[in-house]
Amino acid sequence: MNPTDEVDLFLDGLVGPTHTFGGLAPGNLASASNAHRPSNPRAAAKQALQKSHLVSQIGAATGGACQWIMPPHERPHLPTLRRLGYGGSDAQVLAKVAQENPTLLHQVSSSSAMWAANAATVTPEMDAQDGHLHLTPANLCTHIHRAVETPTTASVLQRMFAPFPHVTHHPALPSHPDFGDEGAANQVRFNHGKHSVRLLVHGTATENTQGPQKAPARQSKTALQSLMRQHNPRTPWITAQQHPRAIDGGVFHNDVISMGHHNTFITHEQAFTNTEEVIQNLTQHMPSLKAHRISKEDLSLSDAVHTYLFNSQLIHLGDHQLAAIAPQQCAEHPQAVAVWERLLADQAIAEVHYLDLRESMCNGGGPACLRLLVPVLRSSLQHTHTPWALNDGLYDTLTRWIDTHYRDRLEPQDLRDPQLLQDSQQALDRLTQILQLGSIYTFQGSTSDPSP
Repeated sequence: MNPTDEVDLFLDGLVGPTHTFGGLAPGNLASASNAHRPSNPRAAAKQALQKSHLVSQIGAATGGACQWIMPPHERPHLPTLRRLGYGGSDAQVLAKVAQENPTLLHQVSSSSAMWAANAATVTPEMDAQDGHLHLTPANLCTHIHRAVETPTTASVLQRMFAPFPHVTHHPALPSHPDFGDEGAANQVRFNHGKHSVRLLVHGTATENTQGPQKAPARQSKTALQSLMRQHNPRTPWITAQQHPRAIDGGVFHNDVISMGHHNTFITHEQAFTNTEEVIQNLTQHMPSLKAHRISKEDLSLSDAVHTYLFNSQLIHLGDHQLAAIAPQQCAEHPQAVAVWERLLADQAIAEVHYLDLRESMCNGGGPACLRLLVPVLRSSLQHTHTPWALNDGLYDTLTRWIDTHYRDRLEPQDLRDPQLLQDSQQALDRLTQILQLGSIYTFQGSTSDPSP
C-alpha cells in the first residue's frame, strides 16, 4: 500500500459544560492535586478546540490528517441516578444526591469523556483480516465516573462511522477488573512501508512481575488479548507491562510515558518492566523502527508526569516526518525543552507546537489524551457526509457555541444547581443540530437509554 493512501483521522472529544476538578481518579496526580478547585469550562472547551483546529490546519496543509469532533456526554447523567433509585423531578434528584452522596454527584457530572484516547480500541481496515475498520468501546471499569461513558461512546461511534463502507462495531468487554480496558491510550500502532506492528501495554502483574502497589492497574493483559481476538488483525502485535513504579508515580496510561507513530518510537527508559526487550521485539517486526530512549537523567519520571512530554500528539506530515503538539508545561521546563531540542536535532520530530491546555492538564489530560487516532484509507473518507469534520467554519461556529452556553467559573457545589443541568441540556441539544447527529441524548427522547 502506498503510504499516501493512509490518513490520520483524529477524533477529539469536546469538553462538556460541567467540566470540574473532581479528583475522582486515584493514581492521576494532577487530578488529585487540583481536586475541588473552581474550574473554567469555557476556557477548557476553547483550549481543547484550539488544539483540534491546529490539527485540522496541519492536516489541510499536508493532506496527511483529518480532524473530527465528538460531542460531550450528557452530564449530570440523570439516567444513572434514576437507575440507582433516586426519584422525583430532575431538581429533586440533584438535591437528594447532593445531600446524601456528593461524591456520586461529582461522578455522574464528570466531563471525562473529553479524553477520547480512552474511548475505544481501533484496528484500521489496512490491518484487519477482513478489510473492515474494527471499533470496540472501552469499558473503563476501574472508575464509575468513566464506566458510565461506554454506551454513549458506542452510540456516537456507530453514528459517526455509519458512512464508512466497511466497519464492524464490537461490544465492550465485560465490565470487570479482569477485563479492565482503557482504550487506545495504552496502544501504539507503528507502520512503515509494508510493515506494521502494534504495541499493547498493560499494568497488571504477570507470573514473573509485580503490579503497582499504590495506584490501580487500569489496563489488563487479558483485555488486550481479548480485543485482538475480537478484531483478528493480520498484522503482528506484542504486549508489554508498564513499569509498576511508573504507575505508582502517576503514569496511569502508557501515553503518559511513551509515544510513537509511523516508524518513530519515543519512550522513557523507565516506561516498561523490560524497555530494551520491548524495543527489540518491535524492531524484529519493523526493522526500520527508530527508537529514541529518554533517560531519567534527561528527564526524571516525576518531571515526565509533570510536563506530560510523552502525552504530546504526533501528526504525520508526509515523507515519514512528524509534527508534535506539546503542552505549554514543556516549554516552561528547561529539561523538557532540552529533550525536544534533542529530538528535533535527531530528526525524530520535524516541528513542535506548544499549546496552553491548562484546564485539561489540571485533570491529568494532555494533547494526546484529547484524541482518538483512527488510521483510515483516503478512499474511505471520500464521498462521506461528515458535518463533524472540523474546518474553519465549524471551528468558528463551535467557538460561538461555547461562548454562548458555557460558564467561565464552576464551583463544586454548582453541580447541584438545576439551572446548570438545564443550561447543559440546551447546549447539547443545539450541538447535535450543529453536528447533525440526531437525538443521541436521553433528554432529547432518544430511543435507547445510554446508562450502563
